[in-house]
Amino acid sequence: MTHPSKPATAVRMLSLLSLWPLLLSMGSPGHAWTGDARTCAAAPPLDGRQNLSIQTAVGAAVCQRAGLQRRSGLVAQSQAALDRAQGRALPSVTLDASAGTSTDVSASRSLTARLSWVLFDFGATSAAVRQGRDALAATLEEQNADVLDAVAETAQLFTAAQVAQGRYEAAVLNLRTTQDSLAAAQARQGAGAASVTEQLQAQTAVSQARLDHARAYNEAVVARGALSLAMGLASGDLQARLDTDDTEAGLAVKDVDIRALVDEARERHPRVLAAQARLSEAASRQTAIRSERWGAVGLSVNAGRDRSTVDGSSRPAAAAALTWSIPLLDRADREARLLDAMGDARVRESRLDDARRQSEGQVWKEGHTLIGERRALRESRLVLGSAELTLKAASERFRQGVGGFRDVLNAQSVVTGARYQSVEVDARVRQAQWRLAAATGRLGPLGAGLVR
Repeated sequence: MTHPSKPATAVRMLSLLSLWPLLLSMGSPGHAWTGDARTCAAAPPLDGRQNLSIQTAVGAAVCQRAGLQRRSGLVAQSQAALDRAQGRALPSVTLDASAGTSTDVSASRSLTARLSWVLFDFGATSAAVRQGRDALAATLEEQNADVLDAVAETAQLFTAAQVAQGRYEAAVLNLRTTQDSLAAAQARQGAGAASVTEQLQAQTAVSQARLDHARAYNEAVVARGALSLAMGLASGDLQARLDTDDTEAGLAVKDVDIRALVDEARERHPRVLAAQARLSEAASRQTAIRSERWGAVGLSVNAGRDRSTVDGSSRPAAAAALTWSIPLLDRADREARLLDAMGDARVRESRLDDARRQSEGQVWKEGHTLIGERRALRESRLVLGSAELTLKAASERFRQGVGGFRDVLNAQSVVTGARYQSVEVDARVRQAQWRLAAATGRLGPLGAGLVR
C-alpha cells in the first residue's frame, strides 16, 4: 500500500472530495462541501423558501451528521499519534537548574543543558511512523464511508419527499380531471342527455379525489419535515419546491456497466481502503515490535557550569556518551505483543475480505435494482401516456353523447393510478442511482464512470 505523504495541514483536512470531486455545486456556493469540516461552519444558513436541489440537501445533511462530527475528533487523535511517532526521530533538549546547601554552610548552583537523540533503532521509529500514517488514512477512509452513508440516507429522504410532492401534484391534476367530468355530466343532465346516476357518480369521483388530495398533502408535509430535520432546519421550515436534476434524469436511458462498478468498489470504496489501511497498520506494528529486539543507539550530551557560593569558584561540566541499549530479558513481553499483533493482522485481513465481498454484493444488488427500475420507468411513462389519451377520448365521446359516463370513470381511475405510479417509479430510479453510487464509493450519480 502507498502511504500518505501529504503535509500535516493537508492531512488534517477531511479528505472526501479530494477523492471524489462530485458535489461541485450544492445549489448555492455557500453550501458547497469541500471535504473540510470548516466549510460547514462557514456556510450561510439555508433558506427553506428557495427551491431545493438534492445536492444542496445532501451537503447540508452531511454537515449535520453527528457521527461525522465525532469522527473528526478521531481524525485529530490519529494525527496527534502520527505527530508523536514522527517526533521520536528528533532530538530532545532539556535545561536543568539547581541550587543547594549543606550543613557545612556550603552552597552550590548549577545550570545544565542535556541533549538526547536516538540515532538508530533498527527501523522501530520508521515502522511507528508508517503505523501512524496507516491509522490516520484508515480513520479518514472510515469518515468517508460515513459521508457516503449520510449521502445515501439523505438522497433517500429527498426522493421520498419528491414522491410525496409528486403524488400531491398528481392529486391536484386528478381533482381537476374529476371536476371537469362533473361539469360535463351536469351540462349533459341539464340538456336532458345524462341521468342523475351519472351526475352522482361524477360527484362521488370528485369526493374521492378530494380525499386523495388531502392525504397526499399530509404525506408531503410529513416527508418534508423529515428532510428538513436531516438538513438542520426546523420541521416546518422547508416550504420550497424540490427541484429535479435534468442531468440525473437523463441517466435513465443509459446502460450501467455493473462489472466495472464491482471492480471499482472492490478497490476504491472507502470501507475497503480503510480495511487495507488497518491491515497495513497491523503489519507496521509487527515490524516495530520486531525491531525492538536490537534496541537503539543513542547519543546524550550534557553541558553546563557549577558555581560555589562559598568561594565563588566556577567550573565547567560537560559529558558525552554514545550508547547502545539491547533488551536481554523482558519477561516474554515482546514475544507476547508480537503474537498479539500477528493475530490482529489475521483479523484485519478477514475484515478486508469481508469489506470487498460486501461492496461487491451491494453493487451487484443496487446495479440490477437500478436496471429494473429504469425499465419500469420507461413502461410507466408509456402507461401514463396511453391512459391520458384514453381519458381524453372517453371524455370527448361523453361530451358528444356517443359514449357512457362509465367509460369516463374507468379512464379516470386508470389515469389516477398511472400518475401515482409514474411519480413513484421515477423516484425509485433516483433512489437506486444514489444507492448504487454510494455502494460503488461515489458521492452521487453524476460524473464519468457510472454509466458507459
